Amino acid sequence: MSSRIVIRKVDGWLRSRPGECYCDDCITELLGDEARKDIQRVTSILSNGHNPDFSKYPGRCDGCGSATLVTISSPNLSWAV
Repeated sequence: MSSRIVIRKVDGWLRSRPGECYCDDCITELLGDEARKDIQRVTSILSNGHNPDFSKYPGRCDGCGSATLVTISSPNLSWAV
């Protein structure tokens, strides 16, 4: 699958769960048809600092409960003030 499609899938999936954070393993499992290495690459791209809507940090996954790196959709509305 093209990387743009995978990016859109992960982007939409995380945005549909505002305030929840997930590890790459859970995102891979819950999306079902993408390779984990592709999911890891996409979550790194989304949270690279150029997109304020996503963050990746050490935390507890809402999917499996593991303490690991997680990604969260966190809209930064500071620009709207």
